[in-house]
Amino acid sequence: MIRPEDNLLPIHSYVFFTDVIVVNWGSNDEKKKFALVSVKKINPNSGAQIKVIHPISQFILEKYNSRGFNTMRKYSNHLVTFLNYIQAHKTELKMTSITQLKLSHGVQFLNDLGNGKITGKKKAGGKRSARTVSEYERTLTNFFSYLSKKGFLPEIPLNIFQKKEMHIGDSRVNYIESPFKGVIYPAPAKDKKEHLFPLKYFPLLLEISILEAPRIALGIYMQFMGGLRCGEIVNLSRTQVTKRIKNGDFLISIKDRNYRFDIKDHTSSEVKRVRYQEVFNIKDWLTVLFNDHVLLYRTIDGTDALFVNSHGKAMTAKSYNQYFNKVKTAFCDYLNVYGDADDIVVANHLRTVDWSSHIGRGTFTNMIAERTDNPFLIAYKRGDKKISSALPYIAKTTRLRQKIEEAFSNLNNSYIPNLVERRNKNGY
Repeated sequence: MIRPEDNLLPIHSYVFFTDVIVVNWGSNDEKKKFALVSVKKINPNSGAQIKVIHPISQFILEKYNSRGFNTMRKYSNHLVTFLNYIQAHKTELKMTSITQLKLSHGVQFLNDLGNGKITGKKKAGGKRSARTVSEYERTLTNFFSYLSKKGFLPEIPLNIFQKKEMHIGDSRVNYIESPFKGVIYPAPAKDKKEHLFPLKYFPLLLEISILEAPRIALGIYMQFMGGLRCGEIVNLSRTQVTKRIKNGDFLISIKDRNYRFDIKDHTSSEVKRVRYQEVFNIKDWLTVLFNDHVLLYRTIDGTDALFVNSHGKAMTAKSYNQYFNKVKTAFCDYLNVYGDADDIVVANHLRTVDWSSHIGRGTFTNMIAERTDNPFLIAYKRGDKKISSALPYIAKTTRLRQKIEEAFSNLNNSYIPNLVERRNKNGY
């Protein structure tokens, strides 16, 4: 436990960073990941690095230990960005220790963050959204409150941190009201990210993925017909995808399986919500893609990962996105060369906007929303937390599934149907 008298919070010329620590946890020695705050110093002459976990990580462990790894990493990243900001402005702020923090320092940081003056995952000049600034503000509120309770902020009275209660549905949530006054939240910016993919081009996209990046063709189908995120795709196991339900669709188990402990940068390779997810098996395309996939790809690293990189190891989200970018380029090139005027307009639009494999989830949601007015069904199809609460909706998806099949039947294409026919004819 850190104490004020230990003087463990001086500000030195170190760089703070989020470190991923893997430890054996519990009675079964199950591996568990923690995202902690560490510091490093690089010798400019020799290039040698000194790294150590910072005592401030105790705040992360005490506040967020019961939360998932993604949550812990997010708040660690917030704290690292703030601490590096204080480090860079320590002369201007006349600070030699974190114990000299003032609320005005937090306000200055949050306003600079919103104005794009702070580097991080986004380059300087890239403004953050009001939502992002609010998330950082929540982290700083908890951090300042924690330091105050521990006796590290003598200039900030403890009673300034007022507990409040709000209602979310039938639940009551306790939180600490922000003590930071004068925060200016950025105005909403125009979203340049494309969330919807023209459904009529999906068979072509899938066919091109089979030709250009066959390792992820199955994953692309699952994202468009099941709404899975990239991090969820790379966490799928071969044995957990084979469960079928009565209508022929796949019901798969989604959870963190931690296939790649050899890589510390797990960005996007995590499951956001543990659940069972139904994936539509339209015209039996999913069966074809799945059976071919498991015949072609198998890991050699001892894992049961469904998606495998070119080295035989479980695929990471970074690798998956690299394959997807290859498919994107080939798709737009194809439309430009072989398409009509409308196709070229679509290709040019997709070249000018930002889109990733996550477009599959947005397209899936829109496809569902256009064919049902039941908000609970939409929520379930996007991913329910518990299979027990999800099962009642499965019976109600028959008509919805038929509508989606009809939509694809009406498309004037011969991509996947020909693929299925060739496979059945050749018996492989």
